[in-house]
Amino acid sequence: MHFPGCYGTFDVSQMYSNYYYGTATKAAKPKKAIYYRYNPKMIYARTPINRYKDIAFKHKVDNFPAGTVFAIAKVVTYGKITRFQLANGYYITSNQANVNRYIIPLMAASNE
Repeated sequence: MHFPGCYGTFDVSQMYSNYYYGTATKAAKPKKAIYYRYNPKMIYARTPINRYKDIAFKHKVDNFPAGTVFAIAKVVTYGKITRFQLANGYYITSNQANVNRYIIPLMAASNE
């Protein structure tokens, strides 16, 4: 068959089969969450972070804006994932999409 604007052979049945059987448009799979397994000591929030009383994240205490720095007391396991426990006993996420390791900047040496 010849269609205006198309050069060469053009198979309409192939176009429809790709559309209806999913080879033309595939939804992207969501990325799997990656959690810290070690204690980085200091982290900062890449996104707004909620702080919780319990490890299951059922009792929210408050939230913090992106850029907030936290000191981590220890890493605790909840099922197959980990959470960060703060020095005051509250918990925050250890998902690397939400938090990142904070490296303390070195003070510039003064030239005196």
